[in-house]
Amino acid sequence: MAFLYALTLRGDVMVNKKQGNVVLFPQLLERHLEIAMEAREQGNFQLARTHLEQAHELEPDDTSVLFGLMVTYFELGMYREAERIAEQILDSNKGEFSEVMHLYVLALVQQEKYDQVCDVLEPLLDHPLVPDYLQKEFTEILQTCQLLRGTIQEEETGSLLRKSIEEKLRSDPDYLNLLINDLLGGEVEKQLQAIEQLKFSGHPEAIRAILQLLTQDEADPVLKTLSLYALKELGWAETVSLNKFGQWFSVDLAQLPEKNRFGNQEQRVMEIVAEIVADKDPSLLSFALQLWVEYMYACYPKPPLTGKVEGWAGALHFVTTVLLGQVVSKQELASLYSVSVSTLTKNYKVISEFLKFGTQDRKAIHKLPLDGV
Repeated sequence: MAFLYALTLRGDVMVNKKQGNVVLFPQLLERHLEIAMEAREQGNFQLARTHLEQAHELEPDDTSVLFGLMVTYFELGMYREAERIAEQILDSNKGEFSEVMHLYVLALVQQEKYDQVCDVLEPLLDHPLVPDYLQKEFTEILQTCQLLRGTIQEEETGSLLRKSIEEKLRSDPDYLNLLINDLLGGEVEKQLQAIEQLKFSGHPEAIRAILQLLTQDEADPVLKTLSLYALKELGWAETVSLNKFGQWFSVDLAQLPEKNRFGNQEQRVMEIVAEIVADKDPSLLSFALQLWVEYMYACYPKPPLTGKVEGWAGALHFVTTVLLGQVVSKQELASLYSVSVSTLTKNYKVISEFLKFGTQDRKAIHKLPLDGV
């Protein structure tokens, strides 16, 4: 005790009041942080980790230590540990909220925890503590994770559905004919359900029925594009004839683009709408993105847009507000998207014509979760 008392007089010990522990050398914490900072600047993240973890043992609740440890874990690819430390900082309500939240979200993305990312980001899109530059990045991350989450869910659902359909086809000889009849003569909702099941059947009759659907004048254009993907899943590798919009197209299924993978211009339309709408009306944005995917599907294989992307973004916004029963002037939207009223109106008519709004068939298409979008 006399020895510790002497050290105290010399300033070489300190007491951790929260834990009642005696910690030797108060300068040791600062020294660990200095070495860690130098190591990180030199790219030696393992050395930085070692000293930050030792500093953490001395001061478990020190925000600067926790922040440095979080960043270093992330740089080392230790995303689970970075996530854990970020949660600790956020729970303490200390530190720079936006910086910690940013790295927390990136750590979740790296771990492919897309559901959790969506849960975290959805209430943050209009959070006052998130600066504008992060609002934009968070919006883009959220949209991407929503797509990825939908893809994973589709794969899991598809696996279960495949097993279920295979069992039904084995146990009921008439089930295949029932699906084919729904595909060729049913309402759009039944046709959609039939396609989703026939693509797992592996039966030549299913292929013949889908090829027949592609030639029908009255079949929905989105339905026909989904049928192309179904044919590809059934292993059909030949060029197919497609009747859309009173025109005939030859489609090479090997050149069929991946689902929900758009060109730069089409992607830019979604980004522009997101930049304008995300902060004000997230629900409108979600619906607008769904409509844009439907429009892409309906157009294929025709080019979906020509001219300025801002004109299409404004038209998409306008179409969505009309469909949702909201009131907005063309002049206001045209000004918002820096396009003429005539361009906005022309593109609006094109999208509306492709999607045939207001019909029962189109309502059925709206119910379909197009691959998680």
